Amino acid sequence: MGFVNALHYWKAIFERKMKPLCIHTEAVMVDEVWEIIKQKSKEGKIHIWNIMTPENYEYFKSSFNVKLSKEELSAKMKERYLWMKNHGEKLELHIHFSIIMNMSLVEQEKLIKNSIDWMKNELEVTPKEIVCGWWCFNEDTLKLLKKYNLKLVKFRDYNSEHDYEWVFNPKL
Repeated sequence: MGFVNALHYWKAIFERKMKPLCIHTEAVMVDEVWEIIKQKSKEGKIHIWNIMTPENYEYFKSSFNVKLSKEELSAKMKERYLWMKNHGEKLELHIHFSIIMNMSLVEQEKLIKNSIDWMKNELEVTPKEIVCGWWCFNEDTLKLLKKYNLKLVKFRDYNSEHDYEWVFNPKL
């Protein structure tokens, strides 16, 4: 049975790699990553950029050692995402519910609503899809996605990469 499972696994990986490429955009504020994002945008090979908003500020501080204030981060993200939008890139939502097991429905809703509002107000983009960081979600998340009319993107829906891998793990 192990061999058959391995075949199914590799078949799924292969099929996923044949799907449109979507980038989980988490390190847009890192200048080295931003330079590669601009290059990739000009190549036109990215189907969707799943972007994070300043609502994940604590995640950015812990994952990328961001020293900017939340307001400075918001301004930088807005400038860079607008550049992407103005160059014809499709932007959708990406949120990390880093502590999903302990995050209440109210906390999740605040994160989702504020992220959607930021995209609408700052970028004039209304997201229709969401990628949950680390593919982590629960029943409360699903209720909220329905409420906010967001399609949940699952692991096998697209081929995906993280923007930070281009700099921090360039051999991947």
